[in-house]
Amino acid sequence: MAALSLLFAISGCKTKPVPPVAVLARVGEKILSDEEVKAWESYLPKDKLTPETRNDFIRNWVEKEILISVALEKGLDDDPWVEARLDDLHRELLTSRLLELESTSHTLPGTREVLDYYTRHAKEFFWKHPHLSITYWRSNSRPPLDRLRATLTQNRPTPLFPSEVAQIDSGKFEIDDPERFDSGVWKIIGWMNSGQISHPVVLRNTYWMFRIDRKDEQGTQMPLDAVVDEITARLNETARLNYRNELIRSYAEKYRNEGRLQWIDSSLSTTSAPIDEKINE
Repeated sequence: MAALSLLFAISGCKTKPVPPVAVLARVGEKILSDEEVKAWESYLPKDKLTPETRNDFIRNWVEKEILISVALEKGLDDDPWVEARLDDLHRELLTSRLLELESTSHTLPGTREVLDYYTRHAKEFFWKHPHLSITYWRSNSRPPLDRLRATLTQNRPTPLFPSEVAQIDSGKFEIDDPERFDSGVWKIIGWMNSGQISHPVVLRNTYWMFRIDRKDEQGTQMPLDAVVDEITARLNETARLNYRNELIRSYAEKYRNEGRLQWIDSSLSTTSAPIDEKINE
């Protein structure tokens, strides 16, 4: 009986229903599932998660798989042109992966390094266009925003009802280039000065209110916190190139001593000092 019970238990495991996969597209044996699309969407900014973006991704996947299928039917996977470029791609991937793995021990630039770089290159960091830091509030009706504006501008409490507080959504954004920003919003806030709060306005069937937290004119020095990411990227790229050159110099010397390297171009030194950050000047 014990063996029979065990058999039933095993059989039960084998017949356990498996949730069906939601297939969004299929080309031959290749399928695109809803889970795969959601995984791709997880890397997108929230403002890019639109039905149009999703449909474009699915359409591009289908079109690409169709073209691949046609190419395979025509035997192009054995084409010499394709094989030659596969070899080139393989070599590029090998070198990229090597540098990626070998450089993982490098530390990221610290606060002092970033500050020193900012100080030395201050003239490179300025606003090329008028720059605004903005707080916004929005609601489906105007009264909550009117009452909030009175509180913020008249320095007197105008308590909002709990139901009104629940209606208001707020957040912050920045404008770096007015020509690439929503023209409707820019018409409202472009004339405002730092600290000013707009009256509620209707944009796309929603009431909006804006406050200018900071306004910098074209040519104004950019603060350090606005360029930390760019400076960090520059320093990382400099470190990557230095490490690449040092790796090449080290192994070039090793291979030369072992008789595995003949380097006839005398201008390509394998003993010079690492490059410095002048590449970014």
